[in-house]
Amino acid sequence: MGSDRICIPLLGTRHLFAVIALVLFLSKTAWPVMSLQATPNPSQKAVAGLCPDCRAKAEQLRDAASLLVLKATHQDLVTAKSQFLESARLFRQIQSPRDAAQDYLYVGEIYSIWGRQNLALQMYERAFELITENDIDLRCSILSHKALAYLDSNLPRSLELANQAVSLSKDAVGPSAKAEALEAFGQAWFAQKQPEKALEAFHTAVRLFREAKDLNKEAGAWLGVGYAAFHKESGYAEASEAYKEALRLWTSAANRHGVALAHSAMGLYWTQTGEFQKAMDEYNQAQSIFHAAGDLDNEAVMLNGHGNVSAAIGNYEDSLRCFKKARSIFAAFGDQRGEIGAIDGASDAEWMLHLPNLARQSNELELRLAIRHKLPRYEASANLGLADYAALRGDYKTAYALYVKARDLYGSLGDTNGQAKVLIRLGHLFSQNGQNEQAFSSLREVLRIAERSGRVTVLARAHFEIAMIYQRQHQLEDAKNETEIVLQIIESQRTKVSDFDDRASYFASVHEYYQLYIDTLMQLDRQNPGKDFARKALEAAEKSKVRSLLDMLGFVSSALPLNAIQAEIRGDNAVILEYAIGKENSYLWVIGEDSMIAHELPSSTGEILRLYDSFHASLIASGIHPTETPKQEKERKEQAARYARDQRDLAKDLLGPAIDFLQGRRVIIVPDGFLQYVPFSALLPFDVRDFVLLPSASTLKALRDAAQRRAPPNAEVAVFADPVFEKDDWRVTGNSSFRSGDTKPDSVKQVARDVLGSSYIPRLPNSHYEAEAIVKAFSKGTVFLREGFDANRKTALQILSSYRFIHFATHEFLDTRHPELSGLVLSMVRKNGRGQDGYLRLKDIYQLKLSAELVVLSACESALGKDLESEGMIGLTRGFLYAGSSRIISTLWKVDDGATAKLMTSFYGRLRKGEAPSLALRGAQSDLAKIPEWKHPYYWAAFVLQGEYRWSNDTK
Repeated sequence: MGSDRICIPLLGTRHLFAVIALVLFLSKTAWPVMSLQATPNPSQKAVAGLCPDCRAKAEQLRDAASLLVLKATHQDLVTAKSQFLESARLFRQIQSPRDAAQDYLYVGEIYSIWGRQNLALQMYERAFELITENDIDLRCSILSHKALAYLDSNLPRSLELANQAVSLSKDAVGPSAKAEALEAFGQAWFAQKQPEKALEAFHTAVRLFREAKDLNKEAGAWLGVGYAAFHKESGYAEASEAYKEALRLWTSAANRHGVALAHSAMGLYWTQTGEFQKAMDEYNQAQSIFHAAGDLDNEAVMLNGHGNVSAAIGNYEDSLRCFKKARSIFAAFGDQRGEIGAIDGASDAEWMLHLPNLARQSNELELRLAIRHKLPRYEASANLGLADYAALRGDYKTAYALYVKARDLYGSLGDTNGQAKVLIRLGHLFSQNGQNEQAFSSLREVLRIAERSGRVTVLARAHFEIAMIYQRQHQLEDAKNETEIVLQIIESQRTKVSDFDDRASYFASVHEYYQLYIDTLMQLDRQNPGKDFARKALEAAEKSKVRSLLDMLGFVSSALPLNAIQAEIRGDNAVILEYAIGKENSYLWVIGEDSMIAHELPSSTGEILRLYDSFHASLIASGIHPTETPKQEKERKEQAARYARDQRDLAKDLLGPAIDFLQGRRVIIVPDGFLQYVPFSALLPFDVRDFVLLPSASTLKALRDAAQRRAPPNAEVAVFADPVFEKDDWRVTGNSSFRSGDTKPDSVKQVARDVLGSSYIPRLPNSHYEAEAIVKAFSKGTVFLREGFDANRKTALQILSSYRFIHFATHEFLDTRHPELSGLVLSMVRKNGRGQDGYLRLKDIYQLKLSAELVVLSACESALGKDLESEGMIGLTRGFLYAGSSRIISTLWKVDDGATAKLMTSFYGRLRKGEAPSLALRGAQSDLAKIPEWKHPYYWAAFVLQGEYRWSNDTK
């Protein structure tokens, strides 16, 4: 429904017209002459005598259709169209042509909402033929609607008809007909990129609708004011106020669809001004209204908006999900324009997810549909995507031709933002081919466009492309200056995204800007040693890391400078190893309390990644795999045999430059990129005293400050172990009728299938012995132990805030695409066999208020999550840090149940003796490495401690 309106969140201005048309449907006052009944003349009475019930039937049909139109779903409009056509037939049968003309006008508006403008024009012509020259108000209304129908296909004709409507409206009886004509006039000017003229017309329409006391139409006219103001020089504030007024009026009129439309307009406004979280909030409010009304089509519009905002903040998986869902809805309703818009958004997300072949297929489909339906904006977008694909394949000639075609199409539409996108691509293409002057020319034109339009993300990208050219030309000072402009822009944008994980997604999407800056500074350091460039590079690396987590922990200032970082480790016999992974070169800073040495890692980033992949494969191959075939066992053992070589090579690259600083020291590692997956405990020699991981060095102070603000815990240890996952567990003793079927929530079953390959969740029997060891390690009565059925979500949510140590020995499900679905699996079944919600979701963890000094997640892959490059992983570790824990022990891969029980026995024994958690973990790993059965790092190196390393009775 509402073809042009469908993509409001995607393209903005061009969808004003169908929005306004829809608004006019949403209350009875929107029907200009609905309540007027023409007085029948004697001849009409004679005809009516042949069909005494025709008028009554026609009026009943019209009233029923009007109610359906107010609901505004696709099926309701289909039914309403049929009823209006039937009422028109009955009115013509009793020779009441004016009433029939009104009904044809309404049918035309329905066709217009569907984007079928040719059929709409047929209905308007049919209505026009039925009325007399003296029926000024209705003639004026029909001309206004015809003007709107020509907006997409013939702008000069649209303006001509709008002028006729305005001229005729001077003789109209009521103000509404005049206002409608001015709205059409304003919309035609707006479509011709004349926002000032459009704004004048919309303001006059507002005044006339107010004179007519028509709140709904006045609200619709305010929406027009907002769109026109937004596209004129310095009109943002006026646009915002106009949208708010539309919202106020529709709220006052109890017009929920109007309220939703106002929210969607505000969503577009906030999207285009870079206030992404506000945009998401507006779209969500609109979507909830459309969903409550059963209006799937309008809900799809909001999905497009949601997808667009998710893309803007770098959450491309969510963006693709929204666009795919929107496309399926539009396709079901036969709304081809809406479907094209969703395909366009999906192709962008596919590109950003490194799925170029899928993106190419989407762009090819989009191009065919855009040409068929004469939609030049989508044709331009499709050509742009296909040009990107050609450039990726190295087909310079094809890429250049397609970019030029896209640029010219955007130019014909007056779309300067579209032109800017193409010019950025052209600048990049020219630069790659050594045509630097042409590249600079394209990019400087982008800067002019972006500065006029205020599109800060476009401005940042253009400066970034210029900086890359300077760096390739070895003009490093110029590259540094340009990149600093970029970083200033993105820092100002980051603070406008209020949802923490969305902010993380946005910041990760611009990680490459920081990579370029760090690389430039380090090159300058090589040319000018001792000039402080290495320090600036380190501080840039800190600024690039996990900023959203710092905000969550309440740390309001910027990332720490070097001297403040050093102050946090002073007197601790500690050394920080901070990494920055670039596209080609990677760096390591070795930070002591009074020193800092910067190193470029000896191998390229690609080579380090290859070494890590080989190391990880040989490490995992060293575990026991009881279900493998003899052939698989042979291949696995061959892979495992390469472990020592792979471990040595990776350690040399990552630790070699720092090895002289590590012996007997406390090592704090700040990884970056794929290094977050590296088990450093398997690389570090055992003469390292202990080590911890930190998302950023600045996180250390944030954790310490947060701990000072929390009340101390009033209980010692809480343990959740050996939960009951399935009804076939022997511990279930209830009625057999309760023991049949799978009652786990669908979301849990889906995540289980993704993680385990089946929705069936196996028991972890050794977790019982793990729990027993913890109880033995502590004084009697200090451990709150919950096993089996008692290890449930309800209990966890009730008691966790009180405990100093919290231990989970259970499954953890990790959904890297949708981290919000990740969680810990507690008892899913009651003793009698009834199901229960036993899934402690990530959102539950975020809402906890902990005072814990340590949380242990003795579960598989609990250290992992959605990898957001510089922002780290969004997963359970981040959730527990936010909830108030100072330290987290978690795992990097699927750990062995028996080895884990043994390691935890040693760990808690050491902890009870007073060792700091970091020392206790390192000692427990050393203990396990001395047992032949479990000496291989596969069995113990998965466990990592993140967070604070200091301990109250630590001897340092």
